[in-house]
Parts: sequence; C-alpha cells; structure tokens
Amino acid sequence: MGPWEETIERVAQSFPVGEIMTPNDALTTAKSREEAPFVSDSNPDFSVIPIRPCRRLTGYFLRGDRSTHDITLADVISDGTTVLCLLDILGHREFSFVLRHNRIEGYVHFSDLNHPLVKLTFYVLLGALEREAEGHVRPLVQRDTSLVEKALGEKRLQQLKKKYRQHGDAARNIFNYMNISDVLRVAVEAGTIQASDDFIRLARRARNAAVHPALALVTRHNEVSQLADLNRETLRLLGTMQTSFAPTAENLRSMASSVGR
Repeated sequence: MGPWEETIERVAQSFPVGEIMTPNDALTTAKSREEAPFVSDSNPDFSVIPIRPCRRLTGYFLRGDRSTHDITLADVISDGTTVLCLLDILGHREFSFVLRHNRIEGYVHFSDLNHPLVKLTFYVLLGALEREAEGHVRPLVQRDTSLVEKALGEKRLQQLKKKYRQHGDAARNIFNYMNISDVLRVAVEAGTIQASDDFIRLARRARNAAVHPALALVTRHNEVSQLADLNRETLRLLGTMQTSFAPTAENLRSMASSVGR
C-alpha cells in the first residue's frame, strides 16, 4: 500500500457512518402504519418517517408516493461503513438504516453528507490533491513562467499578480494566491495530470463547501453521484502523483473542530 492509499485508508477508518447517522432516540417516528401519514404531514421537512410500534424500528413511510414499507436487508448498512463508501450507497438510494450489533440503531439520509466530518473528509482529500499538484508544477513554472498565463488566461494572471504585489515583502510566491481550480488548471497545462473542466469546477465547489459552514456539499439527491465521482477521480489523481500526505487519525479529528461548523 502506497503513501496516498494509506492516507485514504486513515481517513476512511476515522469516520464511519455511525458517527454521522441520526440515532434512534433522535428520530421522528410513527407508532403504526396508520399513524405514519399523519406524522409525515406534521413534519414536512422529513421525506421518510420510520415506524416504531414498540422499541424497534420495523418499517418506514415515504412521503413522496405515500407508501409504507417493511425494513429489509436492502434498506440496511453496517455502522462501520465508511463515509467514502457511503457516497456510492446513497448515490443509488436516498437513505439507509444503520445496523449495529444486529440491531437497527440509526438512520442516515443523503443530506447527512453535509455533516462536518464528511466535509472534513473532502477537505483532507482535496487539500492533498492541491498540495501534490502544486508540488509537481512549481518547478515547471519556475522554468517556464508562461504556463500560468496559458492555463488561466491574462485576466486571472493579473488578478493573482495584483494580490502578490499588495503583500510586498511578505509575499512568498504566486501559488499562495491561487485557489484549487487555478492549481489544477496549471497542472493540466503542464501535463502533470489529466482532469476535465467539470471535475475542476466540482473540486472547487466542494472545497469551498468544506470550509464554509453556510455552504452544502449536496443540496439535491442527484448531486450525491457527482460527489462520489469527485471522490473516485480525486483518488485516481492522487494515485498518479503518489502523494505522501498522510495525517494521523488524531490530526484529522482535531481538524473537525474548525471545518464545516
């Protein structure tokens, strides 16, 4: 296993779905199939109303088609399922119930992908990608300064130079004033990576959402598959550059206090 794979493994193991699910005690539930439609009407923010006739969840009501269902194996995932694996699961369905010690202990909805720990996961992944891309292209730009203009255009280059000049002697290098899409576009121009414009735009949007509490990683269910694609493509690019960025689990958890809140 290479350094970049160890990084992803460390991130994945640090944040299982059990840490972002809504536990049973916090769920809005109905006591019976008959009561479920009324509970749903009284709670329009919830598209799913779990049914708990006694102590255990046994079914659920879907507001969209006003249908009631028993909970089956297809509706259940393990509490150890990682956040990164959860992306693919929720790309195909809007929610799952979470199993722990052979009991359903919680519920996860695609909107839970806006949880601070999920944001932190993408902050780490995209930060590693930006760091590695910059590290590869920095010496190339030093040898050929036209690469930045070719990649970003004259207008964006002048914006970066203006910020650079404003800091005077405190300025370090032009890369300090680039965002992730700038760095990735320069890396593409330099031939360091192959990435589409769609991926670069999505990477910037996700990176912004990861660091701004008011922004969401996903707002609609169809955006979950885009986030899963972003994850896969980020892993591919990290693999091509063999990243050595490897924070410890303790580092990751300490970062959670300042990201996405």
